[in-house]
Amino acid sequence: MEQDYLKGLGFNKGMVAFLKTSGKTMIFRGILLVLLSGLLFCYPVETTTITTRIIGIGLLLDGILLLGAGFRAGEGRRELLVFNGFVLVLVGCLSVFKPLAVNWLWVIVIGIWILIAGLQSLFIGGSRLWSSVFSGLILILVGGLFISAPWVGLLQIAWCLALLLMMTGTVLIVQGFRLTSSLR
Repeated sequence: MEQDYLKGLGFNKGMVAFLKTSGKTMIFRGILLVLLSGLLFCYPVETTTITTRIIGIGLLLDGILLLGAGFRAGEGRRELLVFNGFVLVLVGCLSVFKPLAVNWLWVIVIGIWILIAGLQSLFIGGSRLWSSVFSGLILILVGGLFISAPWVGLLQIAWCLALLLMMTGTVLIVQGFRLTSSLR
């Protein structure tokens, strides 16, 4: 019945098969995201370390390619390509060989950003708006915590990401089952 409806909309058998495959792909992706969220909940430091190393390998390869392009490029573009390639190789090497230090540095940078956002909310929002003062104070506390104890910040970020992955994975699984069951 559903397939007749889809044919009436102009879907052919190939399109219906594609949608069924898409639903199965959504289910598979959802399961992977839920599993990854479980790893982040149970092993946040190890999972973020591995993720940082994987990203570092990508940055390292991208940097090497940019260096190669820079050495082959003509005048005017060469310096920028070589500089970008060098920076990517450096950040990639740090990410691969010192992933915890890179994670720690990112948490401190995020903490500074949160602290500045809190100060902006506190001073730009005005003292008349209690919500601006309240949110500014909360942001200043969280930013200060991230800066003073980056490992706590890393754990909080990992758990927030895990929660996001779990919700996204669950939605993908539900939508995938709905899509595949509607095409039977």
